[in-house]
Amino acid sequence: MTSATAPDAPAPAAVRAPAKIAVVGAYGAGKTSLIHAAGAATGLPSAHGTPMRDPAGGAAKPLEEATEPELVQLVVRRLTERVLAEAALPGAFLSDGSLLHEWVYATVRLAVGLHPGPDVPYEAVRAGAGPYREVLDHLGREVLHRALSGYDAFVHLPVEFPLGDPVPPISEHFRALSDRLLLDTLERAGATVHTVTGPPPQRLAALTALIEARPRAVRPRPLPSPPPPPTPEDHRMHAIGISQYGAPEVLALVERPRPSAAPGEVLVRVLAAAVNPTDLMLRSGELGPYVAAFAPPHTPGMDASGEVVEVGPGVTDLAPGDRVMAFVNPFTAAGGAQAEYVAVPAGHAVRLPDELPTREAAGLPMNGLTAHQALALLDLAPGATLAVTGGAGALGGYAVELARHRGLRVLADAADADRALLERLGADVVVPRGATPEATAAAYRAAAPDGVDGLVDAAVLGAPALDAVRDGGALVKCRPYELPETRGIRVHQAFVVDHPDKRAALAELAALAAGGAVTLRTAALLPAAEAARAHALLERGGVRGRLILTF
Repeated sequence: MTSATAPDAPAPAAVRAPAKIAVVGAYGAGKTSLIHAAGAATGLPSAHGTPMRDPAGGAAKPLEEATEPELVQLVVRRLTERVLAEAALPGAFLSDGSLLHEWVYATVRLAVGLHPGPDVPYEAVRAGAGPYREVLDHLGREVLHRALSGYDAFVHLPVEFPLGDPVPPISEHFRALSDRLLLDTLERAGATVHTVTGPPPQRLAALTALIEARPRAVRPRPLPSPPPPPTPEDHRMHAIGISQYGAPEVLALVERPRPSAAPGEVLVRVLAAAVNPTDLMLRSGELGPYVAAFAPPHTPGMDASGEVVEVGPGVTDLAPGDRVMAFVNPFTAAGGAQAEYVAVPAGHAVRLPDELPTREAAGLPMNGLTAHQALALLDLAPGATLAVTGGAGALGGYAVELARHRGLRVLADAADADRALLERLGADVVVPRGATPEATAAAYRAAAPDGVDGLVDAAVLGAPALDAVRDGGALVKCRPYELPETRGIRVHQAFVVDHPDKRAALAELAALAAGGAVTLRTAALLPAAEAARAHALLERGGVRGRLILTF
């Protein structure tokens, strides 16, 4: 590492060689101010990220309130945005190094929180573990490759000045730990890092001097991506793979390394995995940013059923041989449920009661958890009125049954052909589905003139659904979309990855299904090799129940 200081800022000078310089350092170290000042002095354009208080898109949320999945999404989103933004710049620019910072901040936050005490050692950051840490570490390797190949030099601003915020969003020790992780990562990769110190004028003088010194001469070489180690034949498996985005025909059976159970995980031999609308969005590329940091092929699927074949250290409530159903997060390096084996946190899998068939149980976890989460967000008292749009679908049907079990009065819309189905599921009132979302909302209002207390928008009616809700009521979105604030209606977003207690919810769902209060609804069991056909059928619409792939 080299150090550079200067007593006075030089006069503006022309840049004599391409210079892609990243100014790096802890939160609040003055990176953005420095690159703007240096850009004005040298003529280089500046590239800087948006404030950290913007985790995963949508409404702004403070970093300290972001969940673990949102932290991972933040890194993926920022990496994608920064690569695209800097690729559009001319051959020379100054960057605030956001390629690295989002990953560093998220890693430290995940390991020790935003306000670790001064006695928390740096080793605690390095020793972090768990499935989200594993994903962040994978992202970190990709981030480092991008940074080393995209910047000619790194200029480091050490933590010299305290934060000026009246209520700091992070502690000073968080700044010190993240700064050390940043430097440690760059030095381990063999990058040349120039440290500039002192008050702003000295920092500016040092940076402009480095720009004039043709920093391309110290350009670090990108790290090569090591080839994966060979995997023995008996440690490989087949999975549904998405190697490129497009129509159902892009799906194929691919060979992947068979996973193993890490601490706190179970390895499940998958017998069946359901096909959900989320899989269609992943295949088409709509959810591409969520897996942008992972090498294809991507494996879809959010729920599976099968048999436990291995348990990791620390798992005591499940054992090899147990029949289970499980929720699987497809937005990871390992991919989703549509594979012969999946490793999942033990809290994402529950033992199946004897009354439930193994393969058909694969249709319950993701949609059941989403319905469970939606009702928890609404928090309606027994006797309250609930509307469920798209009640004949898999998600809507589970919402109807769970709501009826919780003592709610349930209204649901349906075409004439589905009226009997909704009555069997327990809907108190079946309203006619209109030709437009506005017409369907009007039908709900006609059935409940004062408006319903809560609404689960499983059919994604969007803004018109608000017309069915009373003043001061509540609505749960089951997919992201914008809604206006109106009449005091509280709006919630269901995101199944964020369900706070999947173990308890899955156990309740399994028990209710065993007792008949919740119905396993299987549209068809198809061999895994017919994944493309399953996608085409679901895309066409009108499927009642779940299409399930068998392995």
